[in-house]
Amino acid sequence: MRSDENNVNTNLIMDAIRLLILITKFEYRKSFKLSIDKVMLYDFIMKFPTTLEDDNGKENKEVDFREYYSYYHWKPNQGEYIKTLNYLISKNLVSRKIEDGKFYYLATNEGKGFIASLNSNHKKRLDRIATYIKSNISKLTDKKVEDKILEKINIVNRFKGDRYD
Repeated sequence: MRSDENNVNTNLIMDAIRLLILITKFEYRKSFKLSIDKVMLYDFIMKFPTTLEDDNGKENKEVDFREYYSYYHWKPNQGEYIKTLNYLISKNLVSRKIEDGKFYYLATNEGKGFIASLNSNHKKRLDRIATYIKSNISKLTDKKVEDKILEKINIVNRFKGDRYD
């Protein structure tokens, strides 16, 4: 029982750090709000960055089993995201605002400071992915981001002709 409890806490912390890294990349803009839907879409890319193209615009075909399996279960559990975001809010690392009847999320100064204090290869990797998302993916509509994910779900056709079929 204790092991399961520790595993849940570890997952919550890892999810919270990943989301906080993502959220710190975005500032308040009237034309862009980091809603729960955007957080869930962008976090899929944070977790499975092979949905991105490489620097030459070519699709990344390296997929591990965990990622391969995840494509069939990509629709996120909004309740889990809300739990993680509420955890970040309770620690004063993220604030939730409302505008035009919709919630959006921003990193607090404490959240930005906490992320800036982290110095690991994993944090640096997530930071690079979050920067890419902000620079490239966030310019797309939610529908286009979802369509990109759905293209990856069709992974069987993606590998047609390779050793995978």
